[in-house]
Formats: sequence, C-alpha cells, structure tokens
Amino acid sequence: MHEILQRQYINYIIFVLESFGNGTFNKGKLFNAGFVEAMKLYKFDCVILHDVDLIPENDKNIYECSKQPRHMALYINIYNYTFGEPLHLGGATAITVEQFKKINGFNNNFWGHGYEDNDLYSRVYLNNLNVVRYPFEISRYYSFEHERDKLNPINKCNLYLTAYYHYKSKHDGINNLKYKFITLEYHKLFTKIVIDLLENFSRRKLNETIKRYNICDGGGKKELLLLSP
Repeated sequence: MHEILQRQYINYIIFVLESFGNGTFNKGKLFNAGFVEAMKLYKFDCVILHDVDLIPENDKNIYECSKQPRHMALYINIYNYTFGEPLHLGGATAITVEQFKKINGFNNNFWGHGYEDNDLYSRVYLNNLNVVRYPFEISRYYSFEHERDKLNPINKCNLYLTAYYHYKSKHDGINNLKYKFITLEYHKLFTKIVIDLLENFSRRKLNETIKRYNICDGGGKKELLLLSP
C-alpha cells in the first residue's frame, strides 16, 4: 500500500483501528472513534475510509478527496469484478473532513456485519451530497481471501435499523459517540489506535429501542427501505 501511495506523491498517515477486547465488531462506530482521535493529532482535510483487506490495482485511483464523496472500491476480484450495489458506500471511500462532519459520520448502532455502508450512503444522499464513482479500469481492487471473523457475524436486524435510522442521522453519529480511548501505538508503517466501543452500554440502549419499536421483527417506522449490504 505504501508503494502505491508514494508513487502518487501525496502526504498521508495510515491509521489502523482496533476494537479492544473480544466484543462484537462495529465498523461504523470504530471509524467514528478513529476519526475523532486522529483529528486530535493533526489537522487533516481528507479521510479515506478503508477496509484492511483491499489493495487498489491501478495507480490512477488517486488517494485524495474531491468536491463530493468518492466511492473508490467498486470492482473487486472476489466479486468477479462486478458492481451491483449502487446504494452503498463501502470498501474504500474518500470523503473530506467537513463532509464527514456534515453527515455526522457513521451510525453507531450497526453491530456485526451488514448495512453500515448502506446507512452511510443514505447519510450522504440526505445531506445533498453526490457519490462520485470512477470507471472500471480505475476502480478495481484486489481483496485478500480470509474467513469471516467470528466477532463479525451477519446481523439481519441491521436491515431494519437502516429504515428506522434513515431520517435520524443528525441524532446518531459523531455527535453522540460514546467510547473509551485505550492506546495509541506508533509503528514504522502505521499508527494503531485501540478503542473500547463500550458494547454492553451501547447495546443495552439499542436493545431498548429495538424492543420499544419492534424493529427487528419488521415492525416500527419504515421511512425508507432501499438499502442493501
């Protein structure tokens, strides 16, 4: 990854974000916490939200931000280089600091695998931003094969949460983020930030909401059901 970025002649720092303990994975909340902690270290203007198992195949896929959020990883080898999910924003996404603040980051309530990238897309859309996507020859990525983490199971309830939270992005995200900073580790090739996502506290409140509105049984308010993993 460093070789590619250095050939692009850009200034950058790679942050590796790690959840503390053996709790359930929550990519959105981890990105939010990592963003807050990274901004304490330096006045960044561009953020690349990046899955750790992806490598770009074309140096013309420049790691920089533009006037609109850019979905960078569109065509991936493990999906036979096909792109079939236009209503999601995952894998690798370039977004300015101001844009990320405007959409209030990710939703903090998507525990396990699924739909946090769809919720991110809806946040961009609802804040009158447009997703930019480059052509096939630029947007190809290679993904290293790996087994799904046991701490990152598919959570079918997240589908219903996308509907429940669709018009509530201003009330859940960076502005109500609760976490505990554990440590900052400087390595030669990257900086690691370890975060306690306070799963027990967060999921207790989430479960109260799910139960109150019967969300995961398909009940509750379905303002919009357009999102997919």
